[in-house]
Amino acid sequence: MEQGLNQIQNEILKAIEHQSGKALCTEAIIAKRIRDNANIEGKQKAGLAIQDVEKAVAALETKGLFYSIHLNSANDIPLKKEDEIKYLDPDAKRRRLGAKK
Repeated sequence: MEQGLNQIQNEILKAIEHQSGKALCTEAIIAKRIRDNANIEGKQKAGLAIQDVEKAVAALETKGLFYSIHLNSANDIPLKKEDEIKYLDPDAKRRRLGAKK
């Protein structure tokens, strides 16, 4: 397990790494990879906590992988490969957290 990451953050990190050849990966793809790796059935619409995604993205920096975290109009999280890490702005983060209630 990566230093300082909990189990789900480590799984998110591994799922993003698996997609590292692509310029864009989405929350749905990451969640599907986690379900496949852990042999989890059901909960196809389960989302990821933004804090966990941010920690995994920060940990990827040490491996030379940089992603920007975005929020689309459906409150889904797409990650785009970039030259530096970019986190969600506070307004988008509030919108995402508010949509989960």
